[in-house]
Order: sequence, then C-alpha cells, then structure tokens
Amino acid sequence: MSVTPFLLALVAVLLFVPVFSIVRMASLTLLSGRITPTDARDVPEEQVDTLIGAEQCLRRMGFDYQSHVARPAVMQGQPWGLYGAVYLHAETQTWAMAYVEPLANPIFNWRLKLITPKKQGGFLVTVSGDDFAGEMFSPEYELHDSLQYAPEDQWKAHLEYLGGRPDAVDVQRVSVDDVMIVCENLYFQGLVETRAVVPRGEGYHLTIRNSFKAFRINWGNQRSLMKQKLNQDEGDGVSASDMSTQQQLQAYQAYKAVSEQNKAKWFSKTGLLIVSVLLFSASFGLMFSFDALLLLVVVLFVHEAGHLFGMWLFGYRDLRMLFIPFMGALAMGKKEEVKAWQEAIILILGPLPGYVLGVVVLLSDNEHM
Repeated sequence: MSVTPFLLALVAVLLFVPVFSIVRMASLTLLSGRITPTDARDVPEEQVDTLIGAEQCLRRMGFDYQSHVARPAVMQGQPWGLYGAVYLHAETQTWAMAYVEPLANPIFNWRLKLITPKKQGGFLVTVSGDDFAGEMFSPEYELHDSLQYAPEDQWKAHLEYLGGRPDAVDVQRVSVDDVMIVCENLYFQGLVETRAVVPRGEGYHLTIRNSFKAFRINWGNQRSLMKQKLNQDEGDGVSASDMSTQQQLQAYQAYKAVSEQNKAKWFSKTGLLIVSVLLFSASFGLMFSFDALLLLVVVLFVHEAGHLFGMWLFGYRDLRMLFIPFMGALAMGKKEEVKAWQEAIILILGPLPGYVLGVVVLLSDNEHM
C-alpha cells in the first residue's frame, strides 16, 4: 500500500488547522464598549489574586495605584471583556494598565500596557505579544511590541524607547479618564477606526486578510514568549535574574512538578489510546486485511481528531480519544457550559477532515492516472 496518500493526508491536516483558525477568527462577532472605572469590590473573586500579583509587581517597579477598571464583553458570548487596574509612574509620567481577560492566555496570567504621553502629541506605548502591534494603529500611537514575558523586562524596554528624550514627555495633560480612552483604542476601538475590523450585523468582524495577519503575528509571538517562559517563574512574572537562590529553587520545583504532572497525564492518555487501538485492531483483525485495518484506524483517528480539535478551540479540558472494540472510536472532553452552535461546529469538524483528505487522495490518484 502506497504511503503517498498518508503523507498527503498529514499535510492536509497540518494545513487544515491554520486555515480553520483563520476562518474562525474572521467569524467572531466583536462588540464595541468602553473601559471604565470600577470598584475593587466588583472584581470577580477568581480574578482578585491575579490582579493582586500584578499590583505587587507594578509597585516594585515604582508605579502607584490609581483606579480599578472593567470592560464589557468584546466577543459575543463572553460574560465580560476585562478586569484590571490603572497605575502611574510619577517620575516618568508613564501609565500602566494591568488586566485579565476571560480567554485563558497560554503565556500570560495578566497583560500589561505601558503608556507615556508625548509633548508633541500622541503616546508612546509598549505592549508584549500583541496580535496587532505595528500593523493596524494610527500615527497617534508610537506603538512598540517589546515581546518580553516578564513585566520588568517590558518596563526596561519601555524606558529604552524613552531614553534620551526626557523633554518629549508631557507632564500635564493626561488623566485617568484619558488613559482609559487610550487603553480602549489599543484594546479595540483602534481596530474600528483603522478598519481592521468592519461592521457586520450586530457587531464587527475581522476581515480574512487581517485574520491571517493576526494568526501569523500570534504564531511568531507565542514561540518567542514561550522560550522565555520556560526560564521564569510562571506565577508572578518575576525575572529569574531578580530572584533569590531560594526563590529560583522554589520556582524550578513548582515548574518541575507541573511538568511531571502534565507528562504523566500525557503518558497515561497516550498509553490508554494505544491499548484501545490494539484491542480494536484485534477485534476486527479476522475480518479485514492489514491494509484495510490500517486504513480504518487512520480514518477513525482523523475523524475523532477533528472533534478533539473543535473541543480544544472552545476550551474543553481533559481531552482524550479511545477506540472501542467492535464499534469505533470516541473523542471526549469536559466543559461546564457549551453553546449549541459550538456543539454543532464540533460535530461538523469530525467528518470535515475526512472530506478534505478524500479530495486530496482523489486528486492524487487522478494525477497518477
């Protein structure tokens, strides 16, 4: 049996993931809103510890607390958009907004934007790992992506952008309300004004072109930031160089414990999958030839992998796949609340890769005729 169809199938699956991610980004309905002051008591309990850690980090860098802030949902279906707080570094007149979002970020526990008003107008802004930085904002913002995992390193980068220009800082005209407007422009409104997102229906949508840009930038950013994260304390964002020997040892032990736990789960799930495949193969071994049995296993695996991919996209936990002797295969995952449209997409993603692979194999066979 030729391996060419399987290689083509693998290529098709690898292409399917980014294409589907880009289409999904373009299909999201984005909602206008405003970042506004809020009482610290209104911050959900599950976000409090994260924001306390952010405040401790910013105070070490010389920032003083000004106000808690919140924003309504930026994506249709989200319960909220962000919770955070605004801080001021009096010496450099630099403002900071530390915030958390409902979508779990694989790199950051909380995000940081640094903003310094310029005397000639506009703002010097530093972000880290932003999908749109340098691509879609007006000249009013001198926007830099420091691509630093640790907040201290992002702050050092921001000071370097300010370096040699102390007279360029405007020390008079900015208030907390002004900073929240700037943050909203950086967070969403700027995408509207530069037409990175376009009106459609009840909200806005990214164009396919800008979805591709965002996917490409995000892919590169994640790789760069993940390398830094592996060498730093995952919890509070403190640089390894700024930690005591005891703190570094504790951070390493915590990281090692999490890594070993994840590795054990991965081995357990992989081992269970292999055993189920062997039992499934044995149950059908007398009915099919080896080639037919191999093809059946691959087809079922690709089908269930499509379901698992959909579950992963929508935040399911504890994902796994099992083969059931004499029956077929099953993809499983856990999530407390699932929208009907999400279930529909997850169901469609099962047969969809098979259709794609079928077309690829058919075209391959036609080329060899």
